[in-house]
Amino acid sequence: PIDLSLNPEGGFAIGLQIDRGSVTGLVADLEISTRSQERVLCNTDDPVSALAEITALVDRLVQRSGVERARIWGAGIVLPGPFGLAVDRVDTLTLPAWTQQDFVPGYAAALGFPVIVGNDATAAAIGENLDGVARDLRSFVYLYLGEGIGGGIFVDDRPLTGAFGNAGEIGRMLVIDPETAAPAPLESIASISALRALL
Repeated sequence: PIDLSLNPEGGFAIGLQIDRGSVTGLVADLEISTRSQERVLCNTDDPVSALAEITALVDRLVQRSGVERARIWGAGIVLPGPFGLAVDRVDTLTLPAWTQQDFVPGYAAALGFPVIVGNDATAAAIGENLDGVARDLRSFVYLYLGEGIGGGIFVDDRPLTGAFGNAGEIGRMLVIDPETAAPAPLESIASISALRALL
């Protein structure tokens, strides 16, 4: 038998996590080893406002990684959901300008490689499945606690995303608020944002 293994130098990818007021980016190889990483504070109210900062961030990441730009296969952008839903109230935990429009063509053109977009909680679950605590599990639910709260779902070794990428979006699920005994979204009680409000 001939032992085969993946050549980590065979290709590279950019990962970008968009949060309210910040972007975290990295360059990783095929073994998911980070070659460079940086977090920047910037205006993330909408994709157009953030484009210049994100383009500059990607340029720095590529330069620091020592990877030739031509060897980068593409960029994955993750952000909090929900995706594709009309917003009927002010919600400081979501980025509706990002989730309600197709910014991918403009970003692909500016960055110079293909771009895919996904839900941050689903992306975190994929990471755990590839090289984390869930790598030996075929089906699981991953709870993602950030400014809000969400979930990533795996069924039979495949991420379950739903029609608009919102599978696992539990943050808007109504629960009884222990303080008021009234229905409230889960993320208004259980999230970093909720914890910050208590301090």
